[in-house]
Amino acid sequence: HSRSAEVENQDLNKAKSLLFDAEKSLIEINDKRYLSDVYTAISNVEVIQKNNLKGIYYLKKAIEIREEEGLKNSLLDSYFSISRIYYDINDFKSSHAFLSKYVLLKNELDEISKTEELARLQIQFNTKEQEKEIENLKKDKELNELTIAKKEREQIMAILGILLVVAVAIFIFIGYRNKVKLNS
Repeated sequence: HSRSAEVENQDLNKAKSLLFDAEKSLIEINDKRYLSDVYTAISNVEVIQKNNLKGIYYLKKAIEIREEEGLKNSLLDSYFSISRIYYDINDFKSSHAFLSKYVLLKNELDEISKTEELARLQIQFNTKEQEKEIENLKKDKELNELTIAKKEREQIMAILGILLVVAVAIFIFIGYRNKVKLNS
């Protein structure tokens, strides 16, 4: 059993060594986002190795970066993790302080999420309303086109009716003139 614990500890030390190498590289290229992730990973290894104070130290470094950079979702996890570590070492005041930060940030993110969801629903509603309006405009256009076609047919029929009346009148007039010529 002691042998497997020794192997596990060697693996954890190797992981820490790789994480410290990553830390150096990220500091050189000034990539704070991933640097905060590396500090969180180092903290996790330290806590596994029962080095809670070192775990807190690295997690605080991650929190500092995440607060500066506004990485709120990552910050939420960090607040919860550090609260748990403080709780495990019986520092309930610090645990409560970070748990309070966690709750406040969680509520803020939930509100943002609700606002985004409302905005999404409003956009969806507006889109459906616009689609209905477009559909109504298409129907109105079709109705107008049918009305115009009907009026054109009525005009053609009226013109044909007038031409028929004129033709009959001419036919009657010619017939009447012929009858007057025959009688004279």
